Amino acid sequence: MPKIFFDQPLFLSSVDHTKTLAQRLGRQLKNGDIVTLEGPLGSGKTTFARFLIQSLVQKPIDVTSPTFNLVQIYDTPTYPIWHFDLYRLKNEEELFETGFEEALSHGVLLIEWPCRAGSFVPENRLNLKFSIEQEHEHHVKLTPSGTWKTRVFNE
Repeated sequence: MPKIFFDQPLFLSSVDHTKTLAQRLGRQLKNGDIVTLEGPLGSGKTTFARFLIQSLVQKPIDVTSPTFNLVQIYDTPTYPIWHFDLYRLKNEEELFETGFEEALSHGVLLIEWPCRAGSFVPENRLNLKFSIEQEHEHHVKLTPSGTWKTRVFNE
């Protein structure tokens, strides 16, 4: 997998590349981090989240999509991971019925479909924007904001 640069599209030529990227990002995460995942249906958001969570839990675990209940919480050795899928969110206020405020105070947040939460998603985050250029040709662009702008990926 090539070196990761912020704000430049990264070609994900296989599921293994998605897994490698998720594992590399997982090694960089710390308590309080927020990672948002944007992109159309089928672009790889949930697959990426699944690999990231599995790498942090450090044991075999079934990671399910939180599409219907909006959030799943996973324990890791150092912090909880809050995996939000806001696709079915009807309005921004529903976000607070999911434990979102509690999640902001402790843990790592992975948020699929952050646009559904509007202004409630903090600026200090790393956004991954997934796209499908052609059939089976996936790309992702990592865009930092807040303190993420000063962070780099260690190899």
